[in-house]
Amino acid sequence: MRYRFFRCRNFLVLPILLLTLSILCGCTQAASAASDPVPRLKLTVTPGGNHTISAEEFGNNYDGTINYAGFSEVKIDLNGTSLPLEDTIRDGAVTVEELTAWARIDTRYNLCTETFESKNGLSQFYYTYPDFKLALTYDVYETPDGESHLIKRFSVCSPGTEHEPLRFMPPEEGRHATDPIDKEDWGLSFTMEEATPTGVKIQCTQKEGQQLGTLKVWAATVYSKTGSIAQSITAPGKNLDIQLNMNGDTELTMDWTKNIEELPQGDYAIRLYIEDVYEEAAVNPLTRNFHDKQTYDVDFTVK
Repeated sequence: MRYRFFRCRNFLVLPILLLTLSILCGCTQAASAASDPVPRLKLTVTPGGNHTISAEEFGNNYDGTINYAGFSEVKIDLNGTSLPLEDTIRDGAVTVEELTAWARIDTRYNLCTETFESKNGLSQFYYTYPDFKLALTYDVYETPDGESHLIKRFSVCSPGTEHEPLRFMPPEEGRHATDPIDKEDWGLSFTMEEATPTGVKIQCTQKEGQQLGTLKVWAATVYSKTGSIAQSITAPGKNLDIQLNMNGDTELTMDWTKNIEELPQGDYAIRLYIEDVYEEAAVNPLTRNFHDKQTYDVDFTVK
């Protein structure tokens, strides 16, 4: 009986060894797969245009603003299905927090690069992939009145995009508010003198103000007050260079017939991108967190 017992025990050693080898092979394959990771965040982008999606359009699924800069459409691959990114966020299939976490995981495996900078006292993080870049702002901004404001913005943009200064809008102001909580006082006012389907004429008045140098208009876009698409009035890669008369009036004539089709009847606004051009010596060493580029919206109606 002893002899048979030992035979039986020895017979069981073989399958145990085979099972152990199988497990070890499986671990080796898993380690090999881990050494060649695939991106967690899979986006497909379509170049062209700029698109802004306001918090109101996401209901309770996201209370910040999402921007597509240089892309007309952004899709995400979820479980092998390609879907518009804004739809998946609106429907709750994915969250902005998950998108950010996936980008950070991809950074760990060198599938994208993470960079960051501080502008106007806020931290901004960028995750650059071969075809697109994510720009994320999630920080608290403290205004001189002692209030604290949570600033949230999520952007999908082309890798070489230079980001505009953040516009810190009070949430109750809505999508096209023109008075951010941190706007510099440049002493500017605007009067719409003429509006047609092909252009506008605006009188800009500058008086006093806290700018460091002289002001100029370097770009302008037109958008419908009932829509969200902004169209540049200049050709791609071209900028305006209109110097404003300081302590005086400047007539701004904007003609977009070469780049935008005639506008149908409706309510619109033209967004002017204005820059404070100054010498570095004009900056007081104690000056911190100021804007040298701002936007101003001027409403008009095409009848």
